[in-house]
Amino acid sequence: MRLRLVHPSAGNRFMRDILDAIAYEARQLGVDAAVVDDSFPDGDDVAYVTIPHEYFATTDKKLWPSRRQLSRTIALTVEHPGTNHFEISEQQSRRCAMAFDINRDSTQELRRRGRSAEHFQIGYTRAWDARQPGTTRDIDVLYLGGKDGRRDKALAQAAPYWWDLRTRLVIAPVMPHSAASEDFPTGRAKFGLLSRSTLVVNMHRMSSRCLEWVRVMEAICNGALVVSEHSSDAAPFVAGRHYISTELDHLGLIVRGLLEDPAEVARLAAQAEVFVLEHLPMSTSVERLVDAAAELVTTPGTVPALHDIPEAPGYQPPTPGWPAAVTQTELLAASLRRLETGLMRTQRSLAELSLRLDGATDRPTETLETPAYAVTEPTVSVIVPLYNYQHHIVEALGSLAATTEVAFDVLIWDDASTDASYQVAGDYLLAHPGLPAKMIRGAVNRGLSATRNQLLRHSRGAYVFNLDADNGVFPTCLSRLAAALDEHPEAAFAYAPIATRRLGEYVGLLSEHPWMPELFRRGNYIDAMAMIRRSTVERFGGWDESMLHGWEDFQLWVRLAEAGCTAAFVPQVLSWYRLSENSMLMGTNLDSVSLWSTIRAAGPTLMAERPAGKG
Repeated sequence: MRLRLVHPSAGNRFMRDILDAIAYEARQLGVDAAVVDDSFPDGDDVAYVTIPHEYFATTDKKLWPSRRQLSRTIALTVEHPGTNHFEISEQQSRRCAMAFDINRDSTQELRRRGRSAEHFQIGYTRAWDARQPGTTRDIDVLYLGGKDGRRDKALAQAAPYWWDLRTRLVIAPVMPHSAASEDFPTGRAKFGLLSRSTLVVNMHRMSSRCLEWVRVMEAICNGALVVSEHSSDAAPFVAGRHYISTELDHLGLIVRGLLEDPAEVARLAAQAEVFVLEHLPMSTSVERLVDAAAELVTTPGTVPALHDIPEAPGYQPPTPGWPAAVTQTELLAASLRRLETGLMRTQRSLAELSLRLDGATDRPTETLETPAYAVTEPTVSVIVPLYNYQHHIVEALGSLAATTEVAFDVLIWDDASTDASYQVAGDYLLAHPGLPAKMIRGAVNRGLSATRNQLLRHSRGAYVFNLDADNGVFPTCLSRLAAALDEHPEAAFAYAPIATRRLGEYVGLLSEHPWMPELFRRGNYIDAMAMIRRSTVERFGGWDESMLHGWEDFQLWVRLAEAGCTAAFVPQVLSWYRLSENSMLMGTNLDSVSLWSTIRAAGPTLMAERPAGKG
């Protein structure tokens, strides 16, 4: 018998790692086994294994197996009940002679529905072990997972405990990943990360509460200790002996505490590895699968005609973020925005005229410097536009005062605030003379882009970090972003995931994906809170001062992407963003038509129209 495990080349590359491990273990048993792409090799002595919801949803029908081949095919199913993916998987598995499922709960559900299904216990395999002599664990905490709201919230909540750790968050956007990438490592790249990690964090996705067996076993195969939220089907693992189990809200603190006792972490990781080697070898499951495959070669199963099973829905790429058509409401919104823009410009002109009539100018009216400012030679200049944030500016400055490991200064421009922002910030600086800071008060409100450009002109560091006055940084933020720019001289700027806060509670993430300019077609996924080379932003003329209503950061990133620039991504939460009714994140939805028009003009190649289905 020959065993061929069929992987769709357009399917999820993560699934091939499972098939590769099965093929490896089958070969150790003396079976002629191999993973092949897309098509089913012919032969009466061949049995097949495929992941049905992946194969039949992504592969051209011309390559589909015949009914005769399907009678010798085992469906390997991997999805949990209660999800749409499970329903599709269950439906498509009916094309095959029998099914093996890697999850106990889904095996039981398949049987309840009358399917011939066996449980395939994921276990230890040398195919997943990437450890080499001399490998060091230079990653304290590793997280690998797809974008998910509850996971994002947990990672944001953990940020205050992890900012000084060597953390690596790999968060993949929700889309098929047919090839490895920075946000979706697979194969040896993924296993290499696991072999360098001390702790691997496991969190459930959506409504599932089942252990993610593949991820957990991959981690244990590479000697890492798993920290998981409580799971419903972890047996035969025992929490506290083979892995650590916790409530999701306590994840950050539990991880922090574990890392304070490296000897105990090493003991638990070794204990888990010994357990899977002795009690959960994948070879046991593969041997049973091979026996079932051999039986199908001898006695093929009964399967329905191909057309008797509905076709699996294919992946529909997201449409671009810009409006496909302009509605009357959007036209009205654009008109209102133009009126608002004209009114803002008129108000500023009147303010300038009033100053001249009074014998004054629109030049800055006041400047305040701390004693530390003059003696500091900054690597990083932090620019802080300030307008009517009297209740938040102290928290922002306080977060900067805790910064470590890099020389920096702080430049604040009060954009003619109408509240006590200037006074509050000034009082803070007077009380903290050791913070290297300079504050300037503008006479006329100019808007965010113009304020940033003014601050850019006063900056002294080679790197410029943009911090809005209602946000904040963790102590290692500036040093780690600066180190990324040092390490990647080709990068125009560096950024990291940002924890979002609402009413003091961490609720999610921004800027969590690495540099992928294609994502800009859906919208801005990188916040303005980033560190850019001063020479780069000067070369591109700074922030566009015509962008009076937001998206000026989006437009700058698109201009950089259009010019072929790249960015360095630091995969760790290093700052936080306050969500409020006044934040720019919440206030740019009135007129997306005009804003998108400006964005597309900044990136004509990146934002060009494409054939249907190409995103």
